Amino acid sequence: MKNIHPLALFRLSVLGPLASRKKLERGELKSLLSDLASRHYDIPDSQRTQITEATIERWYYQYRKGGIDALAPKTRSDQNQSKLPSSIQEAILKAKKERDRCVSAKNTQ
Repeated sequence: MKNIHPLALFRLSVLGPLASRKKLERGELKSLLSDLASRHYDIPDSQRTQITEATIERWYYQYRKGGIDALAPKTRSDQNQSKLPSSIQEAILKAKKERDRCVSAKNTQ
């Protein structure tokens, strides 16, 4: 049996009334999204208790397109990479070292 990410299971549980339907009537999606967003949830690894309509709608379309696997969180391709150019990173580090040196000199006086 294939392992399913716990967050994907949670998201599917939120989508229950939507995921269990083959077809929705006109305006029904908006109504269901509003109802689901008004509820409070025990969200894994979060202190929040509510989910926005936009988020639930995004999950719904992800589920329709790719099933439960599409509801699992994705690892960012730029994880652990700075968006700052290296020249700016170096300038920041240089300024920080200079500041630390000044603070240290002040404390020894």
